[in-house]
Amino acid sequence: MAKPAMPPQVPGVQLQEQVLVARTEGVQIFRRGGRVLAIEPQSASWTVMDPASWAVYVRLDRPRLLSNLWRQLPELQPGFVSSVVEQLHRLGMVGLNGRPFHDLARLWPDHEPLGPRFLALRVTEACNFACSYCYNCSGGDPGATMTLPLGRRILEKAFRELPAPHLSFDFMGGEPLLAFETILGLMAYGRELEQKHQKAASFLMQTNGALLTPERVRCLRDFRVGVGVSLDGPAEIHDRNRCLLGGRGTHHTVLNNLLRARDQGLRVTPLAVVERPSDYPRVLDYLVGELGFEFLHLNPCSALGRARETRRLGPERAEAFHRGFMAMLERAWHHSRKLGRPLAVHNLSDMLANLTSKRRDLMCMRSPCGLGDAILSFSVQGEVLACEEYEPSTKGTFYLGQLEDLDLGSLALNSTQVQALRQRRVENIPRCSRCPIRRFCGGGCAHKALAWSGELLREDPMCRFYELTFIELMWKIADEPEIVPALGGCGNASS
Repeated sequence: MAKPAMPPQVPGVQLQEQVLVARTEGVQIFRRGGRVLAIEPQSASWTVMDPASWAVYVRLDRPRLLSNLWRQLPELQPGFVSSVVEQLHRLGMVGLNGRPFHDLARLWPDHEPLGPRFLALRVTEACNFACSYCYNCSGGDPGATMTLPLGRRILEKAFRELPAPHLSFDFMGGEPLLAFETILGLMAYGRELEQKHQKAASFLMQTNGALLTPERVRCLRDFRVGVGVSLDGPAEIHDRNRCLLGGRGTHHTVLNNLLRARDQGLRVTPLAVVERPSDYPRVLDYLVGELGFEFLHLNPCSALGRARETRRLGPERAEAFHRGFMAMLERAWHHSRKLGRPLAVHNLSDMLANLTSKRRDLMCMRSPCGLGDAILSFSVQGEVLACEEYEPSTKGTFYLGQLEDLDLGSLALNSTQVQALRQRRVENIPRCSRCPIRRFCGGGCAHKALAWSGELLREDPMCRFYELTFIELMWKIADEPEIVPALGGCGNASS
């Protein structure tokens, strides 16, 4: 905490001699060298204290009047002591006259104010790849495809029943481009519904990239579709897992189609699944340094679907992924400085944003998450689910009913299934309830926790990764606050 220039005032509480200062319960402390990292879990606040600021906090071993605190710290100026107290109050670390700074009910609201606005349509279960870690098309009917009439009914109900002024439709698979004609028909219908209902719609797609022909690229570009393309890195990494049914690698085809689509003006984003933690820096260098992408996704491989039987990707791998992730951060910081502009790596940028703001824009990294509240998912048969991620073993937990039987606009508040799912809150998950970073990660992914443990009220299997990484990022931001805007975060150096 830097030494303030003058003692400021706290709104609502005058920093006068008789103000009573008391520590907030539950603040957790981590030491490194002569400095101290303090985390207040309930308000997701943190700060790194220098020795002088720490001396002030130490004296608050019991509630004290500010005037007494001044007298007990004669080596420090009263103005400095007052300023440290004010900063600690704003960070939720101390209360003044029994009053906390944050109203937690307002800080972490229970519901999206406008309900679901992200709609995931699984347009096909079919896929032309046989990726060794896939779970999206594990189980179910591998040939099932959503009909155009069903897709149109989904869009019509979404526009009519959901109150949000902007809806985002994500076409998923399997491989969604195997249902390209259906997708084209749905996007054209979506544009009609925009005019009819005076709402805006955006379209997204995640594809393996093999079917991105120039003609399809032009169509997607005309509809302003944001397209994620799965590219796991250079050929020797990508082709280990992303293969055709006969085992042949797909890197050459995917790379050529991705670069051509970018050259044609399509908004494309590479998404890499990182299977080996040591690959993180190499994948980052390839996608940014060699291919020139400045927005990308790097997702750790999960023990789901086919990967569950072939790999050990559970909690024991979390620390290795943390080390690889932090090595990747250093490479990303290097590339951003070399480029002279920000570089956004999804996961990293979301973590930085949660560390520097009270906003929780990413529905998967807050508590409760967006299950049935920010997101709804639709299967090829017209089933409505509370999450876009599901497997045969977890689908029943997220199932809300059949499309025609539901009012999509009332699900978030009135559905007993949604209310039950939204009991997965950090305070209800035993391990999370004791964790200092619980309000930064939100307890992780509900689906991954359920698939791994068989219980919804369990921590994400990558729990240890998040704990280590968030804490290390706090130290990093304290030392180099410029990484926040450089790597896609927002806000101040501590919040």
